[in-house]
Amino acid sequence: MKISAKLVAFGMAAGLSLTLQASQAAAQKSKDTIRYATTESIKLLDPYFFTHFEASPLYETIYDTLVAYDSRSHKVVPMLAKAWTEVEPGVYDIELRDDIAFSNGDKYDADDAVYFINWMISPEARIHNKPRYMWTKGAEKLGQYKFRLRMVKHTPKDLLDMGGYTWQENSKVHSKLEDKGSYGRNPIGTGPYRVAQFESNKALVMVPNEKFTPTPYRQKARVSRIEAMFIPDQDTQIAQIMTGGVDIMRDPSPDHMAEMAKNKNLEISAFDSDNMIYLQFDAMGRSGHKPVQDARVRRALIMAINQDELIKHLAAGGHAAKKLGSMCRPFMQGCESPAVLPPAYNPGEAKKLLAEAGYPNGFELELISRNPSKDAAIGLSGYWNEIGVKTNVQLLQISALDKMRADGKLQAYIGERPYTTPDASHPMDIFFFDKRRDYWDDAQIRTWAEEGLSIFDPKKRADHYKQIFDKINTQAYMMAIHTLPSVFIHSKDVKIHDNPLVDTNTNIGDFTWK
Repeated sequence: MKISAKLVAFGMAAGLSLTLQASQAAAQKSKDTIRYATTESIKLLDPYFFTHFEASPLYETIYDTLVAYDSRSHKVVPMLAKAWTEVEPGVYDIELRDDIAFSNGDKYDADDAVYFINWMISPEARIHNKPRYMWTKGAEKLGQYKFRLRMVKHTPKDLLDMGGYTWQENSKVHSKLEDKGSYGRNPIGTGPYRVAQFESNKALVMVPNEKFTPTPYRQKARVSRIEAMFIPDQDTQIAQIMTGGVDIMRDPSPDHMAEMAKNKNLEISAFDSDNMIYLQFDAMGRSGHKPVQDARVRRALIMAINQDELIKHLAAGGHAAKKLGSMCRPFMQGCESPAVLPPAYNPGEAKKLLAEAGYPNGFELELISRNPSKDAAIGLSGYWNEIGVKTNVQLLQISALDKMRADGKLQAYIGERPYTTPDASHPMDIFFFDKRRDYWDDAQIRTWAEEGLSIFDPKKRADHYKQIFDKINTQAYMMAIHTLPSVFIHSKDVKIHDNPLVDTNTNIGDFTWK
C-alpha cells in the first residue's frame, strides 16, 4: 500500500520534531490539559439537534440520561433515575436521584425530566431523527423527584428507549429559548465536564463540572481541561500530533498508523466500538438506478468483496475490527448469529451473476461515503472495478449526505452506524421504518419487526428477529462488513481508561495523563 507523498515528508521530518513533540506534551501534562483533534466540524453540542459521529464522544461527557445499558451484564442500570417500577404494562413510575445539580448550579428534579420528555414529542420540537423519540405518550410529575412515564406501546425495549433518548438538559434555561437549537451553543448539563468556551465549527474547551456527583457508572472528570480543535485535513492532524500541537487524534488511515507507529513519543490504541461499517443498495429504485434493483446484481457486488482483506489492509486498527455477518450485533438484546450469512467472496461467480442479470460488461455505479468510511469505500471501488462495475466514489459531509439520502438519490452507500439502542429492533427503526432511509420497501420485514415488539420471551424473540436478518442477507439488501474500532494516535503519556459501562464505547472523558 502506497503512503502519500505528504506523509512521507512528515516521516522524513520526524526526527526533527521528536524533541519539540516531547516538550510540548510535557507542558500540557503539567497543565493537566488534553488537546483533541476532530476531523469534521461541530456546530452544536446537543444530542437532540446534532448527532454527529465526532460530537457524541464530547456531549456524552456533558449530559446524562435517565438510565443506561451495561453491555457486560446486559442489564439496564441507574443514571439520573435511581429506581423504577412498572405499575402496569407500559407505565413506569420513575424515582430520580435527589443529589444532582446542573453545571450552572440549578437543581435537577422531576420538572426537568417531565419537561424534556413532553417537549421532545411535541410538534414544536423539530429535532434530529424525530421518529426515534416517539416511543412515549408523555410524562407527568408525581413529586419533586418522581414522575410517571407512559409508553406508546409496551415492548421489551421500554427501558432501553428511556436510556437511549432521554438526554437531560436544564429546563429552566431551555424553556426560555426561542430557538431551542441554540441551547447546544452554550450547553448546560449534569455530566462530569462543563463547557467553558465553544466556537461553533472551530474550537471547544471543557473543564470539570464542580457540581457533578460521581456514581459507579460515571466517574468525575479525569483532567483539568480538554481542548477540542477542528482540523479537517488528516495530514495536518498528523503534523500537529508530531510537533506536539495536539495530544490525541482519532481514526487515522492505515498508512498514517504505519508511519506513526515508528514514533517513540506516540502510541496507537484501538478499541472495539458499537459502530460498524455497512453497505446498502437501492433495491426499491428510488434513485432510478436499475442494476441494483436486481438481487443477483446486489449479490454479485457483495461476492466481489474480500472482507478479510478489507479488514486487514484498509480498516485502521484492523486487529481490533471484527468481521460481521449480520446487521444485528451480539451485545444487543434479541440478536444472535444469522443462519444465512452474506454471499461469500467469489469474484468469478460474481461475474457470472452479472452476466446472468444482463450486465456481462458491467455498468456504472455511484458509491457515496463519508470520511470515517472512505478507506472502505475506496477498497470496494477496487473490488467492483475488477468485475467490470465502474465505481465513482463521492465523499460527503453529514449535512449533504442527509439531504441526498432523504431525496432518494443513493445508488449505493457505505458508511458507519452506531447502535444507540442495543436492541434487535433498532436497525428496523433506523432503516426500514424511517422513510428517508428506506431503500427497500419490504412489507414482510416491517410486519415481522412489528411482531417482534410483542414478544417478551428472550429466546423466542431472538428466533423471530433472526428471520429478518436472514432475509436481509438473502436479498442482499445490505451488508454488515466489520466493526469500526475507535482508533487513537496519542502522546505516550496519555492513558485511556476502560469505559465503566460498555466495551464498545470510548469517549473523551476516558482520557487522562499517566
